[in-house]
Amino acid sequence: MLLHWAGMTLEQGLEPVDLAAEEHQLVDVVHARSDRRDAVFIVTDRTPAGFPKLLEAGQVHRVRLAIYADNAEPVTKNFLITFDGDIHSLNMKAV
Repeated sequence: MLLHWAGMTLEQGLEPVDLAAEEHQLVDVVHARSDRRDAVFIVTDRTPAGFPKLLEAGQVHRVRLAIYADNAEPVTKNFLITFDGDIHSLNMKAV
């Protein structure tokens, strides 16, 4: 999966960002569009050119998130994402 830096357009949000020590930056794991309240998307590393993939409603989606840095050890976490067809039902839980 590719993380998207929060508050940026899709194209800008996929670019690398240099963070200073102790600096924090929010990322979007899934994306919602204002014109599609019934859909959420995820960008995977297998998706051509970073085009979002629609997550199927009513399914449990297993996500492994790994964060890498030039000057730190990688951190990996597993999550379950559920979505029943309404953006307000989106849930992401660490497992």
